[in-house]
Amino acid sequence: MAQMQPRFSTTANRQPLMAGALALAAGAALGGALPRTKTEDDMMGAQSGTLFDQAERNSEEEKSKAMSVAKSVKDEVKDIASETKVDLDPGAPGGKSAVEAVGGKAKSAAKRVVDKAQLLCQGRETW
Repeated sequence: MAQMQPRFSTTANRQPLMAGALALAAGAALGGALPRTKTEDDMMGAQSGTLFDQAERNSEEEKSKAMSVAKSVKDEVKDIASETKVDLDPGAPGGKSAVEAVGGKAKSAAKRVVDKAQLLCQGRETW
């Protein structure tokens, strides 16, 4: 935990907008998780329920839009991947398909990342 504070300070100094957004999100999550107080209920009254209902409707609408966009993006990515595979298969090395060639590279890269992470965790290498 003591090591996280200097890293967070460095990150906050380098990217203050990101740090501010994280702080805002954390505050909103904490505030939303806490129960309402009697004072809030007395001051907001019926308006509170109306605002919460409106926020819930807006949230559902935005969620629906985001899901629609995500599906469209996924479909487009699949189309692009299929087109690219057709273009790359003839040039893949060793008679492999493009997917097999890329898969081998991805496995190799993943192993390098895991090895590096293990060395960092063991303290035998530094960032």
